[in-house]
This record gives sequence, C-alpha cells and structure tokens, in this order.
Amino acid sequence: MSKLTATGLCVGILAGFWFWLSASVPLFVTVCGFFAYASFYAAGGGKKGFYSSVAANLSGIVWAVLSVMLGGMLNGALGVTLMGSVLATVLCSSCVVWQARFKFLGFVPGGFFGMTSYFASGNDWKGTVISMVLGAAIGFLSEAGGNLLSDLTTKKQSGQA
Repeated sequence: MSKLTATGLCVGILAGFWFWLSASVPLFVTVCGFFAYASFYAAGGGKKGFYSSVAANLSGIVWAVLSVMLGGMLNGALGVTLMGSVLATVLCSSCVVWQARFKFLGFVPGGFFGMTSYFASGNDWKGTVISMVLGAAIGFLSEAGGNLLSDLTTKKQSGQA
C-alpha cells in the first residue's frame, strides 16, 4: 500500500477517534484538535512538524488571550465596545508574525491556528491548549501509523535498497 493511501487511512481512523473522544469529554474542543491536526501536517509532519506546530499553536493561544484581555481594557478606556478589540487584534496578530524571528516560533500559520482555535472555543484556554496538544499528537500518530502500515503492506523486492 502506498504511503499516501496508508496515511490517509490512518488519518481518517484517528480523526474519527478524535471526533468521538472530543464529543465525549467536555474539556476537549473538537475544532481545536482538528486545527492542530492540520497544523501538524502544514508544518511538514514528523518530529519537527510536531514541535513547530505545538510551539506556534501555543504561542497563538497566548496572543489570543492577551488580545481578549487588552481588548476589554481598551474598550473600557475608550468607552466603546468594538474599537478596543479591533486595536488589540491588530497588535496581537502582528505579534504572531513578528515572533517568527525566533526559529522555534517561525511557523506563522501555526500561530494563527492557535489564535483561531482559542476564539473558536469561546475563549476556553484550558480546553484549547489540551485539545491542540492532543490534536498534534494524533497527527503525529496518524503519520507514523501510515508509514508503518505502508511498510507492512508493501512487498520489498529482494536486492533493492
């Protein structure tokens, strides 16, 4: 079986498992796990993709939390309900890009996956953090499982490297 077919099969099975698990455990946030799953593959997969996506995802969550806090303070200070949040979003979204000067936070899309996940969770930072780490781990497992399944189902020709 080709690596793509095997990985696709493992991705599907583990995505179904994540959906079931996250729907069963109130602390888990389904969409956050799927964002992390996508982030893992977008970062290139493997150990490097796992570490890059998790670091960037978690930093994005931090920026989103700061954006909400700063937006609330600015809204109160400005006496408006939207402009402070807009300004906080401008600043914190810019920081997601600027932090890329640090190699371990260089996966910019991962930062935005983290921010988006936090907002999509209804500002549940605990559920977002846990779900994103688990989602990246499930992504890693699906890739490793796909590689293993491909290796087990592919006949090796004798004498070929």
